[in-house]
Amino acid sequence: DKLEKTLLERFRKDKQLKSIVEIGTIRNQNFLLSASPATAKEGCLLCHGDPKTAPRDITSKYGVSSGYGWRVGSIVGGSAVGVPLSNVNGLALDRTLYSLLTLSIIFGLLFWYINAIVHKNIITPIVHLASEARKISNGDARSPITHHSDDELGELAHSFELMRLTFISLVRRIRSS
Repeated sequence: DKLEKTLLERFRKDKQLKSIVEIGTIRNQNFLLSASPATAKEGCLLCHGDPKTAPRDITSKYGVSSGYGWRVGSIVGGSAVGVPLSNVNGLALDRTLYSLLTLSIIFGLLFWYINAIVHKNIITPIVHLASEARKISNGDARSPITHHSDDELGELAHSFELMRLTFISLVRRIRSS
């Protein structure tokens, strides 16, 4: 195969090259390829060294004209794996969709949680204080205004309570005079 020969030549030209990952064409289809070289080891020379010293079973089966003359460390082949790009693109699309779905769920839950906290700690106390202020403006100052917190809303509730007490005191003075 032309691609395999090209990969093998590249490994033989650049001894430092440990792997190749690139897009290649196999049988007119684009593949994502990952290839690595195969080097001859000492044990390989038993069969692939000198054809004169190779086992008789090997030479009788394969002959003595090719597959010999290897040296330890020489690049004698390679291992290549190819995945059709259509599969890679589909996988990337699937993972992107799963990631987006996961992020959407996380942000949705985060939005719901923040909304619940804001509603509980800000909106509800403000609505309560507005209702109490409306009661006082309508002349009903019987209920104390309470909000037990050390934040700005607690301070505002305390100020409304002082205003309610002052209002009650003024109404009593007016009635007694």
